[in-house]
Amino acid sequence: MDTRAHNSTVRVMTYNIRMDTPEDGSNQWSNRRDRVFRLIQRYHPDLFGVQEALPHQLSDLQSALPTYEWYGVGRDDGISNGEFSAIFYRRDIFHLQRQGTFWLSETPDTPGSKGWDAALPRICTWVILRDRRSGQSIAHFNTHLDHVGKTARREGARLIASRIRELTGLAMPTILTGDFNTDPQSDAYRTIVAESSLQDAKQITKTPHRGPDGTWSTFHTWRRIGQRLDYIFVSPQHIQVLNHQHSTFSEQFRYPSDHLPVIATLALQRPTPKRRKPKKQMMFTAVPHLLLPPTYHHHRHHYHHPHSHYPHSSQRSHFYFPSPSHIFAYRSRY
Repeated sequence: MDTRAHNSTVRVMTYNIRMDTPEDGSNQWSNRRDRVFRLIQRYHPDLFGVQEALPHQLSDLQSALPTYEWYGVGRDDGISNGEFSAIFYRRDIFHLQRQGTFWLSETPDTPGSKGWDAALPRICTWVILRDRRSGQSIAHFNTHLDHVGKTARREGARLIASRIRELTGLAMPTILTGDFNTDPQSDAYRTIVAESSLQDAKQITKTPHRGPDGTWSTFHTWRRIGQRLDYIFVSPQHIQVLNHQHSTFSEQFRYPSDHLPVIATLALQRPTPKRRKPKKQMMFTAVPHLLLPPTYHHHRHHYHHPHSHYPHSSQRSHFYFPSPSHIFAYRSRY
């Protein structure tokens, strides 16, 4: 059964698709890309972030998955050179509102910059999307932390947490996906949880996690699954995690990539509409002019003492509607 029957649910995936390199031999991209396509089509995510994608791999994904749009930049120059941490989204569900990329370095707005003890430039790509079904906005950040620098991973995570707070104000459903190149006991993982207000989707899923605990797989199904490197984090105040899994989809004893995809179905909590306070209404009381104090003046009307003589008896039925300030002045004085 499709758990997305309710229009506030979103299926999210993060997937390191492995860069295209001749070093992979029979597992090079041209020999396994169809398996990658079939895996994505099988789970049909509404949103997914990829890591290690080169421009021609993104072009292949776009051709095979025409219902998606994507955003991303190359990490080497901020345009098209180097690996992308691109975000794909279904165009029938989401409309792109804002987007951007920053580098995990001391100069995050400088394309190609390398931070701390990192071996390579690293980036975080983000989008803010409007859900066409509900009109609600949702933020998605996608990253790939360094495989060498421990400090770079920790400080990169701290920068991501800071940008999440800055760009969302912690006021909208927020998702962070990525290959963190480290396990849940690491400083980078703990920094995200402590400083971004996000939580690990695997830890808060409403149904038991499915699949192995790890996500680093190599290409071969007969080899042992390695440690957990890939994650989906969510803002728990806006999102419930309905299910979570590490998929072991394979064909002919081969995985489509050397990482397992992480997949989660999320329920977005609709914002509670603010109640407007009713406006205070001024209450006026009809006051017979005979009860007003002697010699009370209002505009051109002169009000006499109750015992004075009125030339016309009809004047006794006239009423005066004083302002609240007049009533207050009267009560204070008399």
